Amino acid sequence: MGSASSSRQDSFWSTAPRGTLGTKRRHSLQSQQLPLIMMMVLFFFSSLSYAQRDPVNNFCRRFGHQSAVIDRKLYIDGGFINYSPLEDDPTNYTNTFLSYNDLDEIAAGGMPQLYSNLSKNATIPSVNGGVLWADTVNKYLFLYGGESTVSPPTEISLYSYDTLNNYWTSLNVPQSLASASYGAGVSVSEIGQAYYYGGWQSNASSPGWTGGRAATTGLIHYDMDAQRMDNMTGPDNTGRAEGSMVYLPVSDGGMLIYFGGSQDPGNGSVLGQPMDEIFIFDIASSRWYTQTASGDVPGMRARFCSGVTWADDQSSYNVYLYGGLGMPNYTSGYDDVYILSMPSFTWIKMYPNNTAEQYPHHSLTCNVIDGAQMIITGGEFPLDNTSCDAPTQFGAHGLDMGEQNADRSPWFLYRPNITSYVVPDVISNVIGGNAQGAATKTSPVDGFDEIDLKVLMARKYTAPARSPTRNVSTATVTVPPAAPSHSSSLSRGAIAGIAVGSAVGALAVLAGIWLCCRRRRDMMRDRQSTGGMSTVPALQHHHAHTNSGDGSLWSPVSSHQHSPYGTTSSPVFAHPQHFPPTAYIPDHPVEMPGNLHDSGASEMYDNSSAQRHSKIASVGDQSPIGGGGGVASPYPPPLSIPGGTDAVKHGGVARSWPTSPVGGDMDQVSPLRPSVYAGGGYGPQELSSETTPVSPRSATKGGHTHETFYHAS
Repeated sequence: MGSASSSRQDSFWSTAPRGTLGTKRRHSLQSQQLPLIMMMVLFFFSSLSYAQRDPVNNFCRRFGHQSAVIDRKLYIDGGFINYSPLEDDPTNYTNTFLSYNDLDEIAAGGMPQLYSNLSKNATIPSVNGGVLWADTVNKYLFLYGGESTVSPPTEISLYSYDTLNNYWTSLNVPQSLASASYGAGVSVSEIGQAYYYGGWQSNASSPGWTGGRAATTGLIHYDMDAQRMDNMTGPDNTGRAEGSMVYLPVSDGGMLIYFGGSQDPGNGSVLGQPMDEIFIFDIASSRWYTQTASGDVPGMRARFCSGVTWADDQSSYNVYLYGGLGMPNYTSGYDDVYILSMPSFTWIKMYPNNTAEQYPHHSLTCNVIDGAQMIITGGEFPLDNTSCDAPTQFGAHGLDMGEQNADRSPWFLYRPNITSYVVPDVISNVIGGNAQGAATKTSPVDGFDEIDLKVLMARKYTAPARSPTRNVSTATVTVPPAAPSHSSSLSRGAIAGIAVGSAVGALAVLAGIWLCCRRRRDMMRDRQSTGGMSTVPALQHHHAHTNSGDGSLWSPVSSHQHSPYGTTSSPVFAHPQHFPPTAYIPDHPVEMPGNLHDSGASEMYDNSSAQRHSKIASVGDQSPIGGGGGVASPYPPPLSIPGGTDAVKHGGVARSWPTSPVGGDMDQVSPLRPSVYAGGGYGPQELSSETTPVSPRSATKGGHTHETFYHAS
């Protein structure tokens, strides 16, 4: 019996006779298996490390998102996100997180602390180029439009997020309405209305769309209290997209101001919208007007952002514009600030005040806080594909709209105590008056193009008090703890990460024990076949341990990769996993307090490696499909992934999540989709204000980091 069994076992390993040759071959095969097993273990570790991406601790860049403010929280939804280090992985991941900056908590980088742990389940699409309307009275956010991350896109819908109860629902809207992306959206909470003008229709934004993309001409209107959506006419029959729209409290019911962006003549080409042509929508009469602006008119641009504020006496209304793609032909764009002052309709350049190399970016958002500061979040950088966007500030940058700092700089770190607007000298020097208002230039240089505007814009509108339609006095969401610290205590996420590491280590130990036992058994069998003699000492059984890292590990949350044209989502991990960083991420320069600033700017950056990458891949397969240098169109060609399915077509109830900063306690993570749209070429904006022009290099790859110097050149 023993002889037959031995023969069968020997034949499994070798056809050679029993003895030294068979033993050598067995040991040779076993030694070949050991590296394979170890490679499998290492691959498992590396896969976990690669998959664990924390949108806070590993933040590098974001763009194409939508944002809004309710109750001292700046909410950020959708778009794309890059993780650090960018040089190792330039992939643009679809951002499936609903995050927020706490406007009352300042992070180490001097900007509001970012949290990324709010509810957003798989029934809620993650889009780019949509709008996030804020109802500050009823405490709802409304997500509308945008390009879907599934192909084909979901049916047109309006999604609401209850900020008090951390809860999403889907609202029915007329299917006859156009679902578009990169239109101009604005919400007017004091009157309970929201608007969305223009935008692109394509097979990435509209179900059943065929052919090339086309810009819409209509104005979408949503009544927040009646929960009714309808389509209104635009100023003309020209399709427009990628501009900006703000609300002014003038006339008999308020006015909407639209400017910039692109025009669609309907022949396949794209034109720029002249920046001196301002469209005005009078809400009370539902009538459009057009007014010509003058002054230092900015260059045509698209995908910029803007925010509005006004003097105490409302003698001037000032719209601040930042950045954008150059038009036409989507050139690299701008890194500048302009102000459109009304009712004089005068363009004023605020930054920079001299000719300097710029760091253009686009597809970003602007949010005005307390009428005094504008937070500019994110952006896509056509001329840099290696640098991160102020990671300690989470890609947020502060524009001091009234230059209320020691050296009257437009750029300044966020300060919660700046809660009122003063008119800066750069404006009052042009339109007259003082810091409190009293503008003397209150009409366009050549008069109003339409006489009605002179009358309507002179009227100050105060909306009647609006009451909530639900109980907003209580909330079920718990207050989040402070930002992640270097405390020695372990969160549940850290414990889960250690548990996973221990499990993998146990697998490695079991594999080692199995090999040792197998080898010892074979040697015992060989010794029996040679008369009990052995020249090899008996193996000592022992446990081989693998180290999963220390207990204060970074807390990844986003373990999935996305494509704007991908498949339906599926969760990967039920709990955040914890592994140490795989590389040292150097400190990046950030905006400094204003006492280090001087007027003007001199910007330096290394553009030697400025190129764009374009690839599409799924998890475990990131083979490039294209690429090239120079500035490319910001629009990836719409495509369908074989096997892709529709997302769930109704909004569903999201389970309640704990509210703690990423890196702290979390019971769930947002389910993400397993495909990825990849592309590089996105860098930082104003990242620092140094007293001397230095150019530190990355400690990981030797690349330059971008710097902006705020002093005269």
